[in-house]
Amino acid sequence: MHTMAVCLRRTLTGVLAVGCATIVAAAQSPPGMRGEQEAIAMARTMMDRMGDRKLWSQSTTLHIVEEVHRASGTSPARSESWRLLREPSIWWQSVSDAGTRSFAYTQHQGWTSADGRITPASAFDVRQWQGRWPRNVYVMYHRLAREDSSLWLVRDGERRFLVLDANTGERLCSFEVSGAGDIVRWTASFGTDAEEWIYGPLKTFGRVRMPDWGVRLHDNYRFYYRSVELSASPPPVSFEPPSGVALRQERFIRGQMGDYRTSVPR
Repeated sequence: MHTMAVCLRRTLTGVLAVGCATIVAAAQSPPGMRGEQEAIAMARTMMDRMGDRKLWSQSTTLHIVEEVHRASGTSPARSESWRLLREPSIWWQSVSDAGTRSFAYTQHQGWTSADGRITPASAFDVRQWQGRWPRNVYVMYHRLAREDSSLWLVRDGERRFLVLDANTGERLCSFEVSGAGDIVRWTASFGTDAEEWIYGPLKTFGRVRMPDWGVRLHDNYRFYYRSVELSASPPPVSFEPPSGVALRQERFIRGQMGDYRTSVPR
């Protein structure tokens, strides 16, 4: 009996020692992407293939001009967007033969404009925007480039990796890459929204490289990048609605590590 008690004490002591050593090692590990090494390697190669990774990591504003084709067969539209990469704000405008449409969202509110008529976004739409933002493909490029330690990466096949929230375990999105490491597919979902995109070969836009085109599978919405610019300067557009338009304010939760996550209704 005495011998068994001694063995048990030794076993427990060994387990505690290993556990403490693991905690200390984790505390002392350098900041950076976390998760399975194969998934991290895929993510790093993907971002290296997209041009200046330092520019991707340090920029806070993304400006994009696209040529957009819709499945309805209407004439192509010119789409322009400005978005912030470290807080959920976007301004978007589309110009075509059918007219001019625009919208903007911030962390608290949103609005749309069609033919000069401004419509406030519903509380549901604002919360959907808040939930989609941290997993948005452009925001994710930025987060992967700066090796955001609040992300957890998991290998999901030979050329596919999942991105999870390291704090909650929530699945944010997934990427599939080519043999060379280029992005070929991105999927994400939140609430009632789900997206799956297929991308073409990379094309150079100054110091960065982006897919020449993309297709959203569920509705065959297609775009071709015409201009892509990253910077650390504030955008020259306002995310706020025209004066005199009252919008609903929504509460937004800021997560750890300075990254935004999902809001909750009041």
